[in-house]
Amino acid sequence: MRIRTIDSGLVHLERDEKTYLGIAVGKPGRTFGLRKLTEASGPRGWIVSGNEISAWDTHGIVEHEDNVYLYGAFCDPTPLSVIIALPVDEALGCIERLAHALDVLTRADRCPKRIHTRGVLFLQSGEILFLGDRVIDSIADMSDESTRIEEMERLNYPDYDGPGNGSFAVSVLLYRVLCGQWPYKAETEEDIHTHIREAHALGPELYRPDLDLTVAKSVFAAVRNQGTKTFEDWSREIHDWRDSGYTRTIDEKEREELQKRATSARITMDKSLGRREMVRKHWKQVVVITLGIIIAGSIPMSMLRNHLAPRRTAGMAPQEVVEAFLFGQNELDHDLMDDAVIDGAGRQYIREVTNLFVVSRMRMSVEMDSGIIDPVNWTADGRPALEPGRWVYGVVNPEFEQLSGSSNETVFRVRYERWSPDQDTHGDPEEIDLETPMGFSGVRREDIFRLRLDGSDWVIFELETVSRERIEDW
Repeated sequence: MRIRTIDSGLVHLERDEKTYLGIAVGKPGRTFGLRKLTEASGPRGWIVSGNEISAWDTHGIVEHEDNVYLYGAFCDPTPLSVIIALPVDEALGCIERLAHALDVLTRADRCPKRIHTRGVLFLQSGEILFLGDRVIDSIADMSDESTRIEEMERLNYPDYDGPGNGSFAVSVLLYRVLCGQWPYKAETEEDIHTHIREAHALGPELYRPDLDLTVAKSVFAAVRNQGTKTFEDWSREIHDWRDSGYTRTIDEKEREELQKRATSARITMDKSLGRREMVRKHWKQVVVITLGIIIAGSIPMSMLRNHLAPRRTAGMAPQEVVEAFLFGQNELDHDLMDDAVIDGAGRQYIREVTNLFVVSRMRMSVEMDSGIIDPVNWTADGRPALEPGRWVYGVVNPEFEQLSGSSNETVFRVRYERWSPDQDTHGDPEEIDLETPMGFSGVRREDIFRLRLDGSDWVIFELETVSRERIEDW
């Protein structure tokens, strides 16, 4: 038997005058569990060629030096980990092919649960080999934490799998290809999961000032888990970018301004992360204090925000401020929502989110699950029925129409869906009680958001409800 290394974890294996591809899936001494992997029914991977899917045939496992390899039919692979380091034009073409292949797998109900940069192999033939979920689990289990973070955790949403997670992973890969770095940079698995859930990332144009702003906005919204994109959407968008261009011409003044915004945004984000870490370490005290505030209602949130300046919305355009307010509900991020408003605008929803944040964290401490589902991911998964005790909360599918705008004031009409406990359609949002089992429902809303400049920051100063219609057809 002869073995030649192709790339990290990949080998060219010759045995009995036949050639195979070997994939490192474990360490010697754990072969029983690995043999169960090879003996279980079903393929160990899928090869996508155009719109066709075929199984990747495997033949067993073999030990060599410090690794155990699963080996199967030979193909000449380039792993995703190498693809994302290619020149941007070439890498974008590969990500477009990846999105199409994931769309093909999804239509056949074979979309991988998680995306691993060593589990997606681009073949010389133009096909893509996706290793199976059990193989990916074995690769992850044999890796140390830092390797798992670089190869898997940075690009997967911690609470979802399948198409919803895959679409998120495509957005993160696009951010990495366009900017040259990952959007989420924490160094432990717990921190990276927290950063992803709380959307602590900077706009890609702050790292690459010449990036087309439409491209930057599309990628950033998806990286922050805002909006719903299918793999077909991604494939079409990337194709358009490659045709029409994904960069723009900027002068030195604008470049310097973006660099200043980037520095300010990093400082603001670091402060916010520090506050969140304090809450996690001292959650019992925070729960007691926050519940007291909720019950008494005697401390205006605007007073609290003065201690947390600058705003997290600093540097955002008006529409981005409205998006922050809306999608802050999905993340239970009352801090971000409060930074987006002034003069009491939307106060009832901020208090509602504050209430849900506290009680959800209390439930997390007991059950390790908040029970709250983001409507963006729920919609991407086809809006399946949920188990008792779990329900959907937040905003999905906002459509913006600018009604007026000037240098210091602007107005948007926004149509969107808002999902929440049933009280949202006929009661006071501040009276939600998570301890009582309940259903959930959605409302199609049309609201008017009026914004003005407060210093150098855009803020929402008035929120007017135009219409509300209960969603019956889901």
